[in-house]
Amino acid sequence: MQKISSGKYKVVISSGSGTNRVRKSRTFATKREALAWEGKMQLLRSTTRTINYANVSFCSAFEIFILKYKRPVVSAATYKSYESTLRMLSRQVPDLKLGNLNHDMMLKLFNRLGKSGLSNRSLRKHKSNISAALSMLVQHGVLLKNYVALVDCRSAAKNRPPKEMSVLSITQYRRLVSYLNQKEVSKLDCWQMLILVMLSTGLRTQEAQALTTDCLDMENQTLTVKQAWSRASHSIKEPKTRHSYRTIKIPQSLLNKLVTWDNIHNQTHDDNHLLIRNANGCVPDSAALNYHFRQIQQDVLEMDPSDCIAPHGLRRTFASVMLSKDFGNMSVEVVSQILGDTITVVNEFYRKVMPETSNAEVSNMIEQLNDIA
Repeated sequence: MQKISSGKYKVVISSGSGTNRVRKSRTFATKREALAWEGKMQLLRSTTRTINYANVSFCSAFEIFILKYKRPVVSAATYKSYESTLRMLSRQVPDLKLGNLNHDMMLKLFNRLGKSGLSNRSLRKHKSNISAALSMLVQHGVLLKNYVALVDCRSAAKNRPPKEMSVLSITQYRRLVSYLNQKEVSKLDCWQMLILVMLSTGLRTQEAQALTTDCLDMENQTLTVKQAWSRASHSIKEPKTRHSYRTIKIPQSLLNKLVTWDNIHNQTHDDNHLLIRNANGCVPDSAALNYHFRQIQQDVLEMDPSDCIAPHGLRRTFASVMLSKDFGNMSVEVVSQILGDTITVVNEFYRKVMPETSNAEVSNMIEQLNDIA
């Protein structure tokens, strides 16, 4: 690297010898940018003889790792996970050099992430991705040890109070389902149809997105879940777990709406014969669904923006409402079959006492206490 007359920094990287020599050069406005690019190029050469690895950016090393060793072999969804970790590192430790990497620094990083509200699951995913990169660097003789291996990422979040599960109340559930059911199918957009399906069946977003016409059984009044939609690869994939394959009873009104929707919108099917598509014939995007669902909550339920729940809350709401003795009064065994999950998962992640049930039981308790006063 050298500073040229214009004040910029020029980096020249060469590899090979004789007629096979390849030379690559770039000019940068700042020395920092020049060093970062030089480090990336040197890592790509995979040689340990001439590189001063101590000055290479950790973010650059991680980026090269996922481009060279992960992108060719992992799925699109897994690669997006590595990209997410790269973005996190770029925000948290943009100037960290490999020479300064140590266990304490990794521990502090995960403590910060835990305190910022990141879930244990996300912490474990970041740790796994970073550990894979550091293991590769150890194998290549760049680092002495994997500094993240002994970091207990759970300790960063274990003292954080559990986040309250966000669901709609029974009253809100009735109001929203009634609003969507009363609208003519021709006036429903793809977001509203997707929300109605999820509220009425407890399907995951990716399961509702992947519904096809042959999932519907008019004679038996059922819906079959046999595939899911991958947001990462924009293609059909297998459902989340083996329990996710299921056939469930659905309301006749919903079945009729889906058939009518298909007749109106899907006269020309795509190769996957997907049922719910937007005006462009594409699967409704999950991020856009989040926006539209929040708008519906504000417009129909008159909820404050800060109180609105995310689309996955539709599945939680369905489970909690169906388990509530003030609405569905269903057993957890049956609800778990409908959701395509285990009883343990339903009890831990999807079951919440509805405010109507809580208020009724508290009122009953107060009334009985008053009677014996």
